[in-house]
Amino acid sequence: MTEYETYSVWIGLGGIIVTFLAVVVAIWGERLRQSFSSPKLRISLESPALTSCNDGHQGWYYILCVKNERSSSPATNVQVLLTRVLKPTPEGAWEEQKFSGPVPVMWRWPQIQPPYETVGPDKWATFGYVIANTEDLVLQLYFRPNNLPPSISPNDATRLEFCAVSDTGRSKPIVVQVNWDGGWAEDADEMHSHLTVQSVPA
Repeated sequence: MTEYETYSVWIGLGGIIVTFLAVVVAIWGERLRQSFSSPKLRISLESPALTSCNDGHQGWYYILCVKNERSSSPATNVQVLLTRVLKPTPEGAWEEQKFSGPVPVMWRWPQIQPPYETVGPDKWATFGYVIANTEDLVLQLYFRPNNLPPSISPNDATRLEFCAVSDTGRSKPIVVQVNWDGGWAEDADEMHSHLTVQSVPA
C-alpha cells in the first residue's frame, strides 16, 4: 500500500469515527449531560435535638438530613417520604405493615417552610418527636392515612423507611430502627440508652 493510500484509509476511518461520535452525541448527549449535571439526593439520619416547646415542656426531635451532592444543580419540589413501616415477627424477621402511602414527612420548621422544598444546600426534616412525660414517639407527617398509627409506643420495635424525591429523581432509601423502653432524660447519652434511633441496612 502506498503512502497516499494509507493516508486515504486513515482519513476515511477518521470520517467514520467523527460521524459515529456525532450520532452518539445526537442520541445520547442530553441524557449524558443530565446524568452528570442533574441533582443527586442523599438522605441521612442526624443527631436528635432537644427543644423547648411553647408550653415549656422539653422534647427530643428526630431529624433526617437531605443533601444534594450536586448543589450547583438545585433539586426542586423535594419531599421526604415515609415509604414503609416494618415490625418484628416472633421468628425474628421484619414484616411490612401496609398503609396507604407513601406519606410526606414534615420539614424541620413546617410553619415557615413549604411542603415542597428546593434543595441546593442541605435541608432537614423531622420525622418524629418525644415530649417529656408522654408515652409515645409521635410521627411528624403532613397527613396520616387511617391505617397508619400516629406514633410508636415503648417496647414496640419499629423500622421506618424514608426516601427523598424531587422532580428529577429520588435518593436511595434509608431505614431507621426505633427501640424505646419508655424512659426519658434531658442528657443525650442517657436518653440514647432509653430510646435508640439508628440507621440499619435497607
